[in-house]
Amino acid sequence: PYGHLCSIHGSTATYYDYWKPMFTHVSVQDEAPVLSSVSSATLRNVFSKPVILDEVGYEGNLTSRWGRWSAQKMVGLFLNGVMGGLYVTHGECYKIEDNPIFWAQGGSFQGDSWKRIKFIRTLMEEAPNPIEMSDISRDFFTSTAGEGYYFINLEKNIQSEWLFNLPEKNANYNKLKEGQSFKVEIINIWDMTITEYPTIFKTSKPTDYRVYDEKLQKVRLPETPYILLRITEVE
Repeated sequence: PYGHLCSIHGSTATYYDYWKPMFTHVSVQDEAPVLSSVSSATLRNVFSKPVILDEVGYEGNLTSRWGRWSAQKMVGLFLNGVMGGLYVTHGECYKIEDNPIFWAQGGSFQGDSWKRIKFIRTLMEEAPNPIEMSDISRDFFTSTAGEGYYFINLEKNIQSEWLFNLPEKNANYNKLKEGQSFKVEIINIWDMTITEYPTIFKTSKPTDYRVYDEKLQKVRLPETPYILLRITEVE
């Protein structure tokens, strides 16, 4: 009655009738939706309201399986959720001698994922619109934040190059057309660096629902996991 946010956080993988008007958002304890951006986006489409993955596991060193993610694993799950249009909460469970466990008693962070998650948040806040998948069920890696603004989530894959290509479909925004120019920034999530690639790419005529660079140019990548590409239109 006071206009506060309202949801239910249940046991693992328990889904209530979140579409009811009394619930302002979805609050779920489940790591399955953040195993990929597509599964995150599917959950978002089911409920058509903000979705928060309140517990996807914790960075830590506990014996319990939910409390022993590596920092890299935690960052990867977080990134999958964000690129799928969800919100993901962070937590850690390091038991170090007599220090309190942050998850239970607060204190200071001991791990490494929180810094990278803070960095990811800056990327979200810089985007012109909320992030969502560009062509859900057909493209597993491309997210959009509006016209001329994309992210490619390479997840934990390690590759030396990426052929410039984007889905013609751009969520509910206008479709991509031939002759649009884009720049590419290589975002190293773990190192928290952003490097602009020196080439400007120009889209070809759409082929089988995708557009490529008219010269089929590629981007050289650092051979490391958790690379995110930010692709933005230029004049």
